[in-house]
Order: sequence, then C-alpha cells, then structure tokens
Amino acid sequence: MWNHLNEQQLAIQSEINARDKLIRKKNILEKQLNAEEIKKETCYKKFSKEQQEVHDLDHFSFINTFRKLSGSMEEVKEKEIAEAAEAEIKWNEAVKMTEDLKHELADINQKISNPKWVGLDSEWKLLMEKKENWLRTNSQKDRKQLDSLYDIRNNLELLETEISEAHEAGLKSVQALNKAAGYLNSAKSMSTWDTFLGGGLIATAMKHSSLNESEDAIHKAQLELHRFEAELQDVNESVTEGLKVDRGSFLTFADYFFDDIFTEWTMHSRINSSINNVNKMIDQVETICRDLKSQQTQVNQQINEIKQELTEIIQG
Repeated sequence: MWNHLNEQQLAIQSEINARDKLIRKKNILEKQLNAEEIKKETCYKKFSKEQQEVHDLDHFSFINTFRKLSGSMEEVKEKEIAEAAEAEIKWNEAVKMTEDLKHELADINQKISNPKWVGLDSEWKLLMEKKENWLRTNSQKDRKQLDSLYDIRNNLELLETEISEAHEAGLKSVQALNKAAGYLNSAKSMSTWDTFLGGGLIATAMKHSSLNESEDAIHKAQLELHRFEAELQDVNESVTEGLKVDRGSFLTFADYFFDDIFTEWTMHSRINSSINNVNKMIDQVETICRDLKSQQTQVNQQINEIKQELTEIIQG
C-alpha cells in the first residue's frame, strides 16, 4: 500500500513538474518578448530617423547644393542609404523575432491549458491526506528512509529532464549556426571570385543570394539561441553555476551580424568577420553542451544508485 502511494506520488509529481516547467518557460518567454518589443520599437525609431535623413538629401538646401558642387553628395547619399538599410534590416529582424516569440508563447499557453492538468493540485492534496492517514495507523520499517529516497529520485529525474532539454536545445542551436556558417562560406567563395577573378554580374548575384540565405539562417539561429537561453535558465543552478555561460551573447548574436552589413558587406574581411563570429558562437554552445552531457551522465548514475537502494530496501 505504502509503495503504491509513493508511486502515485511520483506520477502526480511528474505531471506537476511538466506543468510548472511550462509556466516557468512562459514567464521567460514573456520577458524575452517584452525585451524584443522594446528593441523593435527602438529599431523602428532608428530606421525612421535614417529614412528621413535620406529624404532630406533630395530637398533643396545650401548644404546639399554645396555637396553637389563639391562632388561629395554621392558619397554622403551612399553613406546615408547604407545606414538606413542597416536600420531597416535590424528592424525587420526584430519584427520577425517578435512574431516567432508570440507564436511560441501562444503554443505554451495552449499546452498549459491541458485538461489532464485540471485539478492536479487537488489530486496532490488528496494523496498527501491518504499518506498522512496511513502513517497514523501503520508502522513500517525504513519508511522515513523510503520517503527520503523517493523525494531524491524525483528531484534527480526532474533535473535530468531539464539538463536533457537544455542539451537538445544547444544541439539545435549548433545545427542552425552551422547552416548559417555554410551560407557565409558560400558568400565568401563568391566574394573571392567576384573580387579577384572578375566574376562579373553572375558572381555578384550569387554572392548576394548567399548573403540573403545567410540572413534567414542567422534569424533561425538567433531563434534557437533564444530557446537555448530559456532552457538554461530553467536548469537547476547547481548545474549551471559551474558552466561558463554568457547568456546575454545568445540574445544579441544577430546584432553583430547586421552591424555595418551594407557599408562593409562588399569587403572580403567583413564576411570573414561574420564567419568568425558564428564559429565562436558554435564553440561556446558546443562547450556548454559537452558540460551539460557530463552533468547528465553524473545525474543518471545517481538515479541508478537511488533505484538500486530502493529495490534493496523494498525487497529486504
């Protein structure tokens, strides 16, 4: 009877853990979404300002007249257009990220409303009452030790799940980053051809096609890094405190990619710089994944030891 009650407790606790994890993830997503909404607004204001400055260059003014006469007008216009384009692409990225986070939040809200979780807290309370009544009328050898071991097993299994989900999110981030790196390397090859071998219009078009694909891939990588950061937040601090985690860099990764994207994009060194940034992020995430896998192995070993101890006590 007592073992049956404990198994019931583990089953209900597992459902409570799953529900509470989603609630925590919802709270994290809401914070990420709020930050992204602010960023979107900031980017839009920057874009509007840069756009207006471009428009102002076409209006009559003595300064603009002087620039035309001195031959500096085209240089100034090119610079302003590049800055406006950069502001626009950063705003577009913030808009896409905001929409993605909204979709994820809506999906989590739907999962949280799962009918099987209705009355879950009441089930837990009723089970605790049953256990309390049983304890009042029965005496069992090693009962306290069993209770303690069941609690430890439950906490360890919860921790193992959190580590596993964080590790999986990290692997998906690496996969997305590798895809972005592939497009960037393709753009680099086209840039070499275009710059040094006189590739002409075809090579130039192929280079910009690779850059457009890189932009989409960077956005997907940024989304996966958002998810990875959220999973790391959910992992018990006893695991993450030993990890060298710069979570802030995960959320701002795309910003480095889009900085000066139009003013320097034709430069071979600019593409190399972006490739280096992606590779550094891959190294950082892979290092964290290896650490998480090591922690997961240790936790699984502890779970197996607890299970063995439980079996020995129950079987006598």
